Amino acid sequence: MAEHGLRARITWSKMGISSAFCLTYDPNIKPAIILYTMSIEIFQELLEANESGSPRVVATVAETTGSTPRSAGATMLIRPDGSMVGTIGGGCGEAEVWQGAMDTMQDGKPRTIVVDLTEPTEGDDKICGGVMHVFVEQAFSNPSEA
Repeated sequence: MAEHGLRARITWSKMGISSAFCLTYDPNIKPAIILYTMSIEIFQELLEANESGSPRVVATVAETTGSTPRSAGATMLIRPDGSMVGTIGGGCGEAEVWQGAMDTMQDGKPRTIVVDLTEPTEGDDKICGGVMHVFVEQAFSNPSEA
């Protein structure tokens, strides 16, 4: 069985805002693959989860069309208790993604959630008018369960 590891490159801006490029290390995959860009808070949470073995789900805006609250690459981490780190835009769109993330937490299956912000729902003004495709995946999985 191949051993997997986690490497990262962390960058800081003049404002102190940071991001981390998370790379997977698998000797069978050359070169290492950039998984996603994320805030330092999400990156630190993933490191802690990796050490403890506690599951986490990451939701990443993969594609946007029209006006959306966040652009492609925005990430949100969801803990087993349902609490979140980061945001993909808030509101009912984020609630749809949160529900999908909780489903992924239960079944371990990645999914893509299409958040349509073009049609207002009852009692809600979806003022953005765009569409987001959000990829939801379990950050760590137990190889024995695969």
